[in-house]
Amino acid sequence: MVTGPTVLSGRYELVRLLGEGGMSQVHLAHDRELGRDVAVKILPTGGDRDAEDLERLRDEARAAASISHPGVVTVHDIGTTRDGLFVVMAYVDGESLADRLKRSGTLDPADAVVVGQAVCDALEAAHRAGVVHRDVTPGNIMLGRDGSVTVTDFGIARMGPGAGRTRTGYIVGTPSYLAPEQGHGGDLDGRADLYALGCCLFTALIGRPPFEDDDSFAVVLAHMRSDPPRPRRLRADIPEALEAVILRVLSKDPNRRYPDAAAMAVALGESIGARDATPRGHTLELPNPGETGSSDPPWVKPLPRSAGGDPAPGPDSEPVTRRTTAAGSDSGARDAAAPRRSVTPRHGMSPAPSQDAPATASGGRPPDEHTTALDSTLADVESEQGRSGERRRGIGFTLIGIALVLVVLAVLAVLFLG
Repeated sequence: MVTGPTVLSGRYELVRLLGEGGMSQVHLAHDRELGRDVAVKILPTGGDRDAEDLERLRDEARAAASISHPGVVTVHDIGTTRDGLFVVMAYVDGESLADRLKRSGTLDPADAVVVGQAVCDALEAAHRAGVVHRDVTPGNIMLGRDGSVTVTDFGIARMGPGAGRTRTGYIVGTPSYLAPEQGHGGDLDGRADLYALGCCLFTALIGRPPFEDDDSFAVVLAHMRSDPPRPRRLRADIPEALEAVILRVLSKDPNRRYPDAAAMAVALGESIGARDATPRGHTLELPNPGETGSSDPPWVKPLPRSAGGDPAPGPDSEPVTRRTTAAGSDSGARDAAAPRRSVTPRHGMSPAPSQDAPATASGGRPPDEHTTALDSTLADVESEQGRSGERRRGIGFTLIGIALVLVVLAVLAVLFLG
């Protein structure tokens, strides 16, 4: 890693190590030219493909620089040192979602939704610019001390073996947050990022990714072949509609996910009873720590617990009635009393109802596309089963008819020949 000079390109003075992974280090540095703090990510060189790696990094850095959005970390510069390639990015004063989960445990569903909407907002801007992140993970989602949410490492995910390279034999992305199409090595679009964000939300709510194994290859295969666990079976206070959003974006088929990040942001807001009225292109921010009377952003607060140890419903909770299919699968009394959390509108986020989504007679939200994701999936299965049953019945009736004809012929033969 970094063993050479502490000043890169005669300009960026390394101050301290912020973090490191299996293939890179991130340092806090001081830009001597502009007098500001920056983050410098250094990727070590090695082998005979450094020139190609640098070109890939330059292409991706240019793409990231084309994204103008407060929720996307700004790429300032790229360069080389005798120890490796480096990228200079804006410094975000805070901690990653991964560090937050390690420090304080899972997020409240309402706070997970706000973080998820902010990430969707940033991803929407990136996808409009033609950039697919390819490596959306809790480690690349920064939670600022001011309550802001920033997506980092745009344009860097394609660098290094096993971490985004598109060469033959390499897989793009981090195994625990890998879309099935990435495991297949096929072409990717923004819906791969939505799958990864679904894995991040699952982790934020449950405390672990959907699939875990010591063997990274086994995790990749699980993303490609296995159904994810249902979040409500692991944590009962997750709203049913929020579970439906997560399971929809974790669909193996990209066509079954939301068409874009903007649609997912709206579905997330509606899953906890909040309408997403924030204009696209603006970062959703949680309240300033000073507004909450705490030195930490609101997502640091632990979930309230009842005397029995279960999550206690808040004052604005309301019972959630579970939708059932004709077969009654996965329904029951265990879900009938699970609370649905609602949130106070945050920084320009208005709960005003949508004109194209009128309230139901009971005062609840109508069953729109994301709330019926599970039901439609089950309906597809039931429909296929119904068609198979009809084919079997048709074959059965045909065989019965043939048998009756044979019986009649046998009787006639006996009468005439006897």
